Amino acid sequence: MTMRTLKHFARIISFALALMGTFVSQSFAEESLVEMILTDCEKELTEYCSRVTPGRGRIVACLYAHNNKLSNECSLTIEVGVQQLNLMLSAVGYVVNQCTNDLDKFCGDVEVGSGEMYQCMSKKRDDLEPTCKSAFLQAEEDLK
Repeated sequence: MTMRTLKHFARIISFALALMGTFVSQSFAEESLVEMILTDCEKELTEYCSRVTPGRGRIVACLYAHNNKLSNECSLTIEVGVQQLNLMLSAVGYVVNQCTNDLDKFCGDVEVGSGEMYQCMSKKRDDLEPTCKSAFLQAEEDLK
């Protein structure tokens, strides 16, 4: 892989992460998935996962390890969360695929990892190629 290809790939990944971060914060504005799990899985967290150190997905792994013992309410909350995350990942993947050229054209000078890739593309939304603009606007609408 050439250095140019690596930089291009890094820009795409940075944009995808920024876009997903924006959608995640919008989608869970009222009640976050974490809060929902804490409420709906309180019994399971206390009974099976109280000794697990939080972070790096260990709590989710604990719940997964005990999935055959989870209450219907807890299972449903986790299922809804997984569906929401899958929807977000799908929307972000589609936008990234449709916007590769515009990403390079308009935001190629944005520092990778700075968290500014989404803002850059958002500011340029009127100048985006039709397929990119359509995907970008649809993802924003779908994930509100």
